[in-house]
Amino acid sequence: MLGDLNSSPNEGDSIKSAIQNLLSSPLIDSSCVPTSEAGEKLRPNNQFAAQHTAAWGLRVDYALPSQFGLSVKRCGIFWPTENDPQYKLISSRKASSDHRLIWVDVELE
Repeated sequence: MLGDLNSSPNEGDSIKSAIQNLLSSPLIDSSCVPTSEAGEKLRPNNQFAAQHTAAWGLRVDYALPSQFGLSVKRCGIFWPTENDPQYKLISSRKASSDHRLIWVDVELE
């Protein structure tokens, strides 16, 4: 399952049980929670900041592989820090979305 689900399991005003139920589904491998250094730096006093996928400060975007036939190796959020040469790709709303790219490396079993 991939997409902007606009729901955080920990923050915000969505119905948290909806995304929590999806993340705990026996059909979904949600073992790898993507993080980024840039998200963490943006809101250093927020315990969930490293997991934020939107510039406005929530985890709302997901890449959730199947529990069957795939082995999750690693995951992350493409959110370059200001000193990274790739920062220009996300530096403004005109450059890209206010949502960051979520990625998951999987291996076929």
